Amino acid sequence: MTGKKELQKVTFDGIKTTLQTVEKGKLVGSIKDYKVGTSTFVDNMILSYFYIIDNRADIDNALQKLAASDEQIEVREKTKGGSYYKKVIEFDFKYGYKLYNNKTKKYLGNESAAIGFWAEGYHAYIDLLDSETKKDLNEDFDKEENYVHLIKQHLVIDKLKEKDKANNETKRTQYEAGDTMPIKTKSVTSTEEDCN
Repeated sequence: MTGKKELQKVTFDGIKTTLQTVEKGKLVGSIKDYKVGTSTFVDNMILSYFYIIDNRADIDNALQKLAASDEQIEVREKTKGGSYYKKVIEFDFKYGYKLYNNKTKKYLGNESAAIGFWAEGYHAYIDLLDSETKKDLNEDFDKEENYVHLIKQHLVIDKLKEKDKANNETKRTQYEAGDTMPIKTKSVTSTEEDCN
């Protein structure tokens, strides 16, 4: 996995984080150890990863397998939301989601950015490492979204709640337009809205 492209390329393999200078689109100089605090975006990506891993909630070991694989998945900064397409995850770690039931318009609760990042990582896992599931889903966008957010993501939340009964991650009841609203949260692993 690689972090946001700026003047340095950050690489994270699930254990070690390194960076290397980029000049005119090419890597130059030696590879150095990444220091926490260098980039809030990269720090939040790593914190999201370990929130899932340390709580034994990485269903199918998807994030771990991605990080350890030879596949290069670029992680880019996006405003309010997340997506995965062709080896690129775009994500905003400052925003989680308020969840609603579209039929009843009832507010259900909130989802942290870390859970959203896991879901985008799971899309990458299906695309790059799980050919059987990819074949079963038959490139059906809605079918894959429902599979990731309503089946696999629910298992992640169950594991988080097993580890910490006070965990407030909320499960979606459906996946469709209008069922979520981005909200700024207090941290990447928090479901609490940041009203500042």
